[in-house]
Amino acid sequence: MRRPILLVDSIACGVVLTLVTGTPYALPPAPAKHPANVRANNYDPSAPWDYSVPVNVEQLHDVRGEYPHRCFLVEWQITPLQLSWVWEEQLAQRFARRIDQVMQWFDLR
Repeated sequence: MRRPILLVDSIACGVVLTLVTGTPYALPPAPAKHPANVRANNYDPSAPWDYSVPVNVEQLHDVRGEYPHRCFLVEWQITPLQLSWVWEEQLAQRFARRIDQVMQWFDLR
């Protein structure tokens, strides 16, 4: 089981905190060079994280699985950079509806 993650849905009205447990997906390996600036990558997936501090979602990077059992690779608005897999049902309902709209657009491509 992976370490729990404190999830904050920044899109929903009000703040929604959820304790998220592990997922069946491993985090991607950290590349030697940062993909945006091609400098040495300082990403450390084992960096300590203060779970008592609410953190907003910065970006969704990947999705695995089929509805309703999808997992999203979430980048959090925190320094140092943190990534984690989050089950769709752990996200607030308003956020999940917006994800569905994007997924429908993606399916039409």
